[in-house]
Amino acid sequence: MSYEQTKNKVVQFIANTELHRQLPVQLILNPTIQTPSRREQALEWATRPYKFFEILDIMTQRAGFDHPPDFYNAAEISAQVYSNLRNPDHQVSWKTAIKCIIALKLDYLDASLLLGIGGYNFDWTDAKDLIIIYCLMHNIFDWFTIKSLLHDLADYYLS
Repeated sequence: MSYEQTKNKVVQFIANTELHRQLPVQLILNPTIQTPSRREQALEWATRPYKFFEILDIMTQRAGFDHPPDFYNAAEISAQVYSNLRNPDHQVSWKTAIKCIIALKLDYLDASLLLGIGGYNFDWTDAKDLIIIYCLMHNIFDWFTIKSLLHDLADYYLS
């Protein structure tokens, strides 16, 4: 699909506010992607006082990133930012959390959990969040496409 076709689909998605009322629950409870063990893990992560880096570390290993530089380069974050994430008292920024989510190619459930542990939530009324959600739902993890959509449709720069 071309960028313009993707952009048109995202515009339609953003405009469909009726869908936004139903979709969060559907994405979390979807039985095709949420196995019982996955739901148990999600519940544990959501109810225990984990730190951002603890879950990030589990997810990077699960995604096959064997070395920190492989991950932070894929996430387009600096070694310094990655090092800061290791500090349990460090408050991750929304942008850094989103960059980690994109690099890990997370689905909506895992993305929501990681974002929540970082102290944030997706806002279903915010264009930039809806663009990220659309990309997660449609397995769009190409930096150029995501950054272009954010710039063109939400006047937001993920740099």
